[in-house]
Amino acid sequence: MRYKLLRIMAYFVMPFLYMLLGYTLIYIAVLPAITSISSVMKVLTTADEPEIRQNIKTIYSPGEKETVSLQKSNPQEEVIEPRIITPEKQEKTPEQVSIAELQFPDLGMQYAVLSCDQIQLEVPVYWGDSKEILEVGVGQYVGSFLPGFKRSILISGHNNSYFNPLQFIETGDILVCDTNYGQYEYAVTTVTVMKAKDAAASLDGMLSIKKEKLILYTCYPFDTLPVNKENRLFVFADKISGPEVQ
Repeated sequence: MRYKLLRIMAYFVMPFLYMLLGYTLIYIAVLPAITSISSVMKVLTTADEPEIRQNIKTIYSPGEKETVSLQKSNPQEEVIEPRIITPEKQEKTPEQVSIAELQFPDLGMQYAVLSCDQIQLEVPVYWGDSKEILEVGVGQYVGSFLPGFKRSILISGHNNSYFNPLQFIETGDILVCDTNYGQYEYAVTTVTVMKAKDAAASLDGMLSIKKEKLILYTCYPFDTLPVNKENRLFVFADKISGPEVQ
């Protein structure tokens, strides 16, 4: 009887277990490809704004703030929708700003708008560069400095959305960063393409530059699907105007 039971297991149970194991290994092997394709299709087909917009606030308010009431647990709360706010023309940008007067952004807050007339760029800038932030704007690496601190400012964005206009940028173009405490202008000095691994190795050197430099980067090239892009487009720009933080 025991021998018959073992034969039944050998002919039916064991093949089933091997088949189950095989399907499991195949699923694990193809899961990254399925995830990548799903992400690409979501980017290409979605027409709605990401829901994360309802959870990201802004401190950028050089002009009048536009507020909307969003459905929250407390209906009396009002939050500022992270839309691009067109600033009113400032009569004069001060030459210096006291650090005590600055309102530093919390992680995930919009604090500025970055624009460039030559390439029709106008995007909200957030403090932080998480996946959620890059769905609603461009994000600044928190290991870099805010405008006015005479050090490097590192900002990234997706090349199929907010930083798509960077494919047209040229040396000499002017980038403008509007913040609560002043307007900053940067002249583009270098546009270059780097391998992603080389860019990562150069990060410390970029951030240790002892002068104010705006550094933008995005995936490259622009005309391919966002899968396995190994290159990065970097834009380097030197500060030409804007108040210093003291």
